[in-house]
Amino acid sequence: AFYSATYRLFKLDGLEAAAVTDPIELGDLRYSDDGSFVARFTLAGVDTPIDLAGHFVLMTEAPELADTLAAGTILSADDIVLRTVPLNQVANTNVASLDQLIGKALQRQSRAGMVLKITDVADPQVIERNGQVTVYLRVGPMTLTVRGTALNSASAGEPVDVLNTLSKHVLHGIARADGSVQMPAGPVNVAGL
Repeated sequence: AFYSATYRLFKLDGLEAAAVTDPIELGDLRYSDDGSFVARFTLAGVDTPIDLAGHFVLMTEAPELADTLAAGTILSADDIVLRTVPLNQVANTNVASLDQLIGKALQRQSRAGMVLKITDVADPQVIERNGQVTVYLRVGPMTLTVRGTALNSASAGEPVDVLNTLSKHVLHGIARADGSVQMPAGPVNVAGL
C-alpha cells in the first residue's frame, strides 16, 4: 500500500524518493472492467515516472451463517458472521443486510458458510395451519372473542382464515404478532361468527 507521511522515506526498485511531505504522487490511473489497471506515479526527486500495472478485486462484506441451521430457525446476531468476499461472487444475488436477517426465519435448512440472500428468509410464522387460535372482533368499546382452527399458516400482518369450531363458519382476519387473529373493522354479522 502506498501512503504519504511527513518526511517519510520511500524506496521502490532501488529508487529513493526525497524526504518531503508528499514523496509519492499518483499522476494517472486507468482501469478496465476485467479488473486490470495501470497507474503512473511520480516520486519526489526522481525524474522518470513509474508505471505500475496489476489487477484489482473489489471486495464487500456479506453475511454468512456461522452454523448449519434448520428451516424455521429465527436468526439472531450470533447466527451470522460478516465475511469479506469478492464483489463479483455476490453481485446481483440480493445479498441481505443484517437488518434484513435478524429476527427472520430461515426458509430452508442452510449450511454453515452460506451467504444469506433476502430470499433465504421470511417473517416468522406466528400462526400454524391447523393450530388453535383466538379471533378478536373489536367494535367500539366492545370486544368479542371466538376460538377456532387456523386454515393456513401466517406471519404477523398476513391474512388468515379461521374455522369457527362451534358455528363451522370460516372467518377472515389478519394474524397478529401474539398469534391471535384480528377481524377487520366494519359491518359484521355478529351472529355469523
